[in-house]
Amino acid sequence: MLAQKTDRIQHTFATLLVLLISLALTLTACGGKSSIKGEWEQVSETPLALFFGGPGTLWEFFDDGTVSIGVMGNVSGQYSWPDNSHLKIEFQQGTGLVYEFAASGDEITLQDPSTQSVITLKRYKEFPPTAQSLAGDWKKDTPDESRCFLGLGLDSAPGQIGFGADGTFSISQEADFLSTGISLYGQFSTSGNSLHISATGTKTETGLFGDTTQEQIGGEMSCQVTVSHSRLLFKDDQGGVTLYVRAQK
Repeated sequence: MLAQKTDRIQHTFATLLVLLISLALTLTACGGKSSIKGEWEQVSETPLALFFGGPGTLWEFFDDGTVSIGVMGNVSGQYSWPDNSHLKIEFQQGTGLVYEFAASGDEITLQDPSTQSVITLKRYKEFPPTAQSLAGDWKKDTPDESRCFLGLGLDSAPGQIGFGADGTFSISQEADFLSTGISLYGQFSTSGNSLHISATGTKTETGLFGDTTQEQIGGEMSCQVTVSHSRLLFKDDQGGVTLYVRAQK
């Protein structure tokens, strides 16, 4: 009798253990699949095998199994789950990739099993524009339609801008053949979502035969900005926007 009772206890324990493991696996799988829905921001470089993306690219996963990818959502496709640890993305252009999927809090990684390259995404989140959130170098991306930089004496947004944690602002762009060199330094401040910059410097034009002309530029500009992990979006009073993405070190 004692042996039979012990066997029943062991059998019951083993059954409960299997049920608990199955439940844990089910919850993990459901959590991974449901937690991917929403908007994510790419914070890593994109492998060369892909024709789009990079820091600042937005990935948005919808309930209906569609996905939108791009700095302004310009590539669309479908996503599915071959199994609990792999995510398949198929684009309307006919190409598709299967990634090894991993999630940890507000960060997910997509690893290409064939190349071992990894794309890292963070849950999209906007931060108040401060010296700390703006600090670093930013490079221009598309779209570029704002007129924010006219106040600094520039006809268009520069290719790269820099903010210091101490409130300094700089543009350093070397002059090249038939291109414009810019050397501009100053200070910036923020109030709510408004960014104000005051700076002075020079603009250098290089002509067809190597001759150069230099012009003093500078002034003040104010624009509405939105800053997130890797994106800095300028918006002028006419609704035009210019996107910068955080330069990789």
